[in-house]
Amino acid sequence: MVDDTRSTSVQTDQPAGSAGVIDLGPEDRRWRDFVAGQPGALPYHLPAWSHVLRETFGYRLAPLGCTDASGRLTGVLPLVEKKGLLTGAHLSSLPNTHTAGPLAIDRASLAALLGGAAARVDQSAASWLQLKVEGPALDGLTHGFSGGTWLPSYVLDLPADPELLRFGGSRHNSRRNAAVLRNVRKAARLGVAVREASSFGDVRRWYRLYLVTMRAHGLPPRPL
Repeated sequence: MVDDTRSTSVQTDQPAGSAGVIDLGPEDRRWRDFVAGQPGALPYHLPAWSHVLRETFGYRLAPLGCTDASGRLTGVLPLVEKKGLLTGAHLSSLPNTHTAGPLAIDRASLAALLGGAAARVDQSAASWLQLKVEGPALDGLTHGFSGGTWLPSYVLDLPADPELLRFGGSRHNSRRNAAVLRNVRKAARLGVAVREASSFGDVRRWYRLYLVTMRAHGLPPRPL
């Protein structure tokens, strides 16, 4: 779901008795406690995940919260400011994450968070807003938003016995298993040994191999 409009004002329906939308900091314990009590919450809604994104990619955090008159959170929206060569400056919930978006106890709080996010776009250098959500939960909550398919999702019931777990048909599995065995034998001939990393030095040595591999595939590497 994205907002590609730049309105000068935003009108949203606030929850009954609401104190409105607030800026939320990762150190605010209400954020973590609220997410922990929501059955539909994902790990990406936690402040710790926003902290990981900030430390790993350097994104500027811009999370929002919705509170009632007593200061109790009724919703959270993890947001970061991101700049791209092709996409320009925008707000996202969340980059490098399959799905996130707002989390709230009712639709009124969801609408308030959407309005607050749109207002944040108006007040910053960001030109658009991206929300990755599952399903049409945000449809019709506020004006100026349009929805589209981000990534298709599939659900597969797994067997209780791991031995029965198969991906693809038997022909596909045969080819894959043959390729794996061939690579294992080649690695053994070359003297490749596999062990668990035991120090940060091991991680640095692995990272050098990772950089070479990503360069060979023409892909930008993740930071150490």
